[in-house]
This record gives sequence, C-alpha cells and structure tokens, in this order.
Amino acid sequence: MKKGNSDTRNRYDESKYKILTLLYHSRNYLLPRQIAAMTGLTKAGVRNLLYRYTKFGYIWRRKTRYAGERGFMYRFLKRKGIEKLTGTDGLEVRMRIREITGNQVSLNKKIPIPHNILMEYRTLINR
Repeated sequence: MKKGNSDTRNRYDESKYKILTLLYHSRNYLLPRQIAAMTGLTKAGVRNLLYRYTKFGYIWRRKTRYAGERGFMYRFLKRKGIEKLTGTDGLEVRMRIREITGNQVSLNKKIPIPHNILMEYRTLINR
C-alpha cells in the first residue's frame, strides 16, 4: 500500500472496521471464509488482514479443529483492538460522524477530524 494513496487507505480502514466490528460482536470462532461471506470482502484479502491484525495484537486466533479445515479461526478482540474500534477517536466514532454529517471523514486515526466537522457532529447529536 502506498503511503500517499488516500483511496487505498480508506478502503483498508473500512475493511478493518467491518472485520473488527464483526469479531467484536461474535460469540463463536469464525473461519476466514465465514468472515469474508459476512463482510462482503474477498477470502484472500480477509485472510491477509486477519494475519496482520493478529500480529498487531488486535485479535485472538487458534488452530482450526474441524475436519477438512486447515489454518486458524478468529474470535474476540484484544484490548488494543477494542481501543482501535471503540476508543474516543476510534473507527466507530468516525463511522458515526460519516453517517450523521454526511462528510467523508478519514478513518485513519493519524489524520485528525477537521474542527468544523466535529462541531457539526456535536450539534447534531445534542439536538
């Protein structure tokens, strides 16, 4: 992924939001193909992202125990993953700002939310 390409970065962050939200609310271990089917992403892309999120310390994984299945199953978020998703400037807040204000706020936490959009969001919520 190129550092300067914001479209690619936004797609990556939207995929991260979908996967982390699904795992946050799931009660069972999920295979990458199940996660791909539920989120609408490709199996290969989901598998790569899950591996990356495991290395970053966002999610738990364990070996698959089903007959005919190889690889890993994923469930639950670690503390770091929960903070990434639900923190004060997390993905859920940024997605809510997108839905309420209609502005395309970047999901990248390194890019601050513009002040005027934050103020618009706060006024719409406090009505």
